[in-house]
Amino acid sequence: MSRHELKEGRYRIAVGWDRPLSTFFGIVTSGPRDHVHLWVGASSREVLSIDALAAALAPYHALSIEMRTRLYQDRVDALDTGPTDLQRTLSKIVDPSLNHRPEE
Repeated sequence: MSRHELKEGRYRIAVGWDRPLSTFFGIVTSGPRDHVHLWVGASSREVLSIDALAAALAPYHALSIEMRTRLYQDRVDALDTGPTDLQRTLSKIVDPSLNHRPEE
């Protein structure tokens, strides 16, 4: 999993690639108690593109081209590692649709 911390005015933003869930994520918080304004990418394959992540974050922060490039590279780097056996097993528990395999 990658995680990058950003600051935009009163907002703190965390973005990254979550390999076990196969999704980009974005979390926007503010204040001393970390009030959550937005949290996307908390479920499996929820945010599949950087453009979708940028659109969700747009009211709070504009993702720079540098950050978009970094997120893309984070995802590419994660492709080389693949999920562990434990992650595959847990994914099937969390998302039962992953148990179905098409007939060959």
